[in-house]
Amino acid sequence: MNQQHTGGLNCASSATTPSYTAIVTTDGGHVQRGGERIQQQSRPALHVFGHRRSAEKQPSFKTVHFGPDLEHVRYFSNTDKPLTIDTSSSFVSIDPLLDERIINQQVAPSPQWEIFTSNFPDEDSTRKSMDVRVQRVYFSSRRMTLYVLIVAASLDFENSIICRFTRDYWKTVSETSAQYYRAPISRSGQNYYKFVVGIRLFDADELDSSPLFFCVRYIVNGQENWDDNSGVNFEVDFRRKLD
Repeated sequence: MNQQHTGGLNCASSATTPSYTAIVTTDGGHVQRGGERIQQQSRPALHVFGHRRSAEKQPSFKTVHFGPDLEHVRYFSNTDKPLTIDTSSSFVSIDPLLDERIINQQVAPSPQWEIFTSNFPDEDSTRKSMDVRVQRVYFSSRRMTLYVLIVAASLDFENSIICRFTRDYWKTVSETSAQYYRAPISRSGQNYYKFVVGIRLFDADELDSSPLFFCVRYIVNGQENWDDNSGVNFEVDFRRKLD
């Protein structure tokens, strides 16, 4: 019998016992084995065999046990040093008193500031009759914010109050809007509302390097009303509080 081997079927390992089944290839590209006509698979038999094995493979779980003779526990007190640690690369204090002073040393608090308003005008009757005026200022060191309290006459529901300020003698100018602060008070038949402006300062270490100047603008009924301290603006100086 004429015996031939094709590349698609010659996939078994060399260690496998050779098969003596006759394999004949026909002209139609089919393989006939033992008188039975079968169609040749498009994939190698080894690939199909491996696919079936992986599909049927179940996960396995392993448990590891250590013998009691492998366990060794050693306890250290606060004064002991492990022998396996190189003392040359570890920190060993030679001055316990110095360590205690370092531990007890408190973190330096942030600087406390106080403000001075040398050119603020007095609250006389002329200023109290103004449509808008700066009433007072105060500074919060914890929040690093300068608060400006403003009183404005209630001339119309639609109004706008802004505070214009500078820290470099008007080379650069910033503005921030005022927020409603307190219910109105009545004086001579006129209601006055209180507003507040918060000016946040970030350069804490340089507050005393230059003063802060500001003024207030009040827009109502399409008209502008200013409180600029009679044209000289309001000056605020910062100084560190002495211990």
